[in-house]
Amino acid sequence: MAIISAVEQSLIDEALKHAEKRIAFEYDRFKLETNHRISMIALGTLGQLIFRDYLVSKGVEFEFEYQAGRFDRYDFMLEEKVIEIKTSGYDDSEGWAKLHAIYNKDQMRDAVNKNIYGSVQIFVNGYDRKERRLIPSNCSQAVIAGWAPIGVIRSAPIRDLPYGSAHMVPLVTLEEIDTLIGY
Repeated sequence: MAIISAVEQSLIDEALKHAEKRIAFEYDRFKLETNHRISMIALGTLGQLIFRDYLVSKGVEFEFEYQAGRFDRYDFMLEEKVIEIKTSGYDDSEGWAKLHAIYNKDQMRDAVNKNIYGSVQIFVNGYDRKERRLIPSNCSQAVIAGWAPIGVIRSAPIRDLPYGSAHMVPLVTLEEIDTLIGY
């Protein structure tokens, strides 16, 4: 069962502030304008902050590496398992339930090298499909859709997307978050 929660303005503000700092260390693999790149970084950071707050609310012990420099070793460490967060934006008119969990094909090699155990898929509303960016003022809801082990993701079909190719995992195949955090 997906976990749906409100997105607090304080998290949006923190994600935007962090994205402004982190842009200096991000590789521009898509050749996007700076404001667009900041929006994409903020979206990913927002997903991490939402998951962090969810773990805190459940009393789960974890380590969180808030990337401020060039490379991070992991997003989260849960019981010595490296967990990565993937965040996708959605337009309110389309909804999140019609989407897939995605994992960039080019990042899979790094996932294996980092010994990533699994990836959590989070969706955040307020994404403008035409502009292809997060509109923070429209962002009000987050969905922790579930998670998948990296081996499952690796064997998922690859599809070409506007910003590269990605492994596409149907949402119905994701595991419940409770199986990851021990509830």
